[in-house]
Amino acid sequence: MIITELLKDFLNVSSTIDQKFILAVSGGKDSMALAHLCKSENLNIVIAHCNFMLRGQESIDDEEFVRSYCASHQITFESIRFNTKNASEELGLSTQETARILRYNWFEKIRLQHHANYTLTAHHANDLAETFIFNAARGSGINGLVGIPKKNGVVLRPLIMVGQNTINDYISTHQIPFRNDSSNISDDYTRNFIRHHIIPKLVEVNNHAIEHIAKSTQILQEAQIILIEKLNEIINQHSSYHGSTLIIDNSIIKQLPYYNYLLNYWLSPFGLNSNQINEIISTDHCYGKTWNSNTHVLLFNRNELRIEKLTDEDVNTLFFEKSFPDKFTFNGYHFEVTYIDKKHLDYKENLLYFDAEKINFPITIRIWNHGDSFKPLGMFNNKKVSDFFIDQKIDLLEKTRIPIICSKHQIIAVVPYRIDDRYKITDSTNTILRLKITQ
Repeated sequence: MIITELLKDFLNVSSTIDQKFILAVSGGKDSMALAHLCKSENLNIVIAHCNFMLRGQESIDDEEFVRSYCASHQITFESIRFNTKNASEELGLSTQETARILRYNWFEKIRLQHHANYTLTAHHANDLAETFIFNAARGSGINGLVGIPKKNGVVLRPLIMVGQNTINDYISTHQIPFRNDSSNISDDYTRNFIRHHIIPKLVEVNNHAIEHIAKSTQILQEAQIILIEKLNEIINQHSSYHGSTLIIDNSIIKQLPYYNYLLNYWLSPFGLNSNQINEIISTDHCYGKTWNSNTHVLLFNRNELRIEKLTDEDVNTLFFEKSFPDKFTFNGYHFEVTYIDKKHLDYKENLLYFDAEKINFPITIRIWNHGDSFKPLGMFNNKKVSDFFIDQKIDLLEKTRIPIICSKHQIIAVVPYRIDDRYKITDSTNTILRLKITQ
């Protein structure tokens, strides 16, 4: 069957077929189809279920359904219950966005606990099309139009090019049980409206609309890589650091036909919003006008844009020349340092583990700087810390507090989220540095 071959091809191309996976299963059609596929292909999986406690007894029944499925198929099961409404109010975000943050943070925790290589989700081509339309309607630009990536760090989406109809056929053919989510029926959510009304109309016009949109997003993802490389090349050519001040030669870049897009790409990581950036774009040869974000101040100095990091009495730098103290504090984060061996490993929340022999002093603990990059655990390539923050949905204020731990000049951890892959525990590790972080 084509869906089985697509799963095999995806995992073979990703060189992951023989590895261990955390599989996110809600109990709905899509995730149950993927669970059946993974079981049929004898993949090494742990099923993880999030109960967001938003639908009363129905949410509890979903959890028990997935638990029962795992028990009957001898699959390791993990579950968690979230008070999503309270978390949404605390974060000031929508319920859906809060749920997304909660589940991906928990999936990563479970992945580390089970020493799994990747997390699998059951996003498919219809999800991709819905996201494309949703973001296009919001005017989100190319970043929104690229949609849902098939691979994002340690998260893989093997069904991303598979349509809903194919999944439905697979469910029917193999008589796979599943649960219906009543919240998917209502049109109160914009995505549901797109799913129930816009997508069917598109398919009426073109029976292959879903597949065509999915392929278009793949083309856009490749085009975005080229675009970012070009933008970064221009940025490097027309900017420089004088001490801690970034100076941009605005007189030259203002002549470029894509100046507006370039400046939005360039200045957004400094926390400047779209309205501020539009003001900067429309300002010509101004002296002394400033714009502030939560973290930086931008000064228009004739033909130059000068960007400085805002100072704050609570923001500081810690420096340890030869060893860590047993306890220390940085920007409200409290650290406890211990050295252990492997038999005392205990993967719990707010614990980071390092191969102690790989860490070289002096150690510096500081806040994020523009241009910082590291190799997040589980990834093969370096990633900008600013992009990592975006992936983790970390708000602007929190970015200015997060401790960045550096061994000499190399980042070894972004606390409390991820260590650098080069400092992870391996079979040859003898001594382990454990950092317990609380706030």
